[in-house]
Amino acid sequence: MTRDDIELAEAECQRFLARCKAAKDAMTFRSFNNNVGFWDVDTRATAALKRSSMDLTRALVAIRRPSS
Repeated sequence: MTRDDIELAEAECQRFLARCKAAKDAMTFRSFNNNVGFWDVDTRATAALKRSSMDLTRALVAIRRPSS
């Protein structure tokens, strides 16, 4: 593990957290009778969240990889 690996993982983590907030903000609850309903999601926000999740996973692999 190098310092660059740690900094990359930290940056990807911050990006992931920003995408989490954006995805939650983009969701709206569509209610029917007595608070029965569903969450309406913005597919662009959730797609960006999924992408940042994959990028964070890749960055964490470098942290877990044994150093040579």
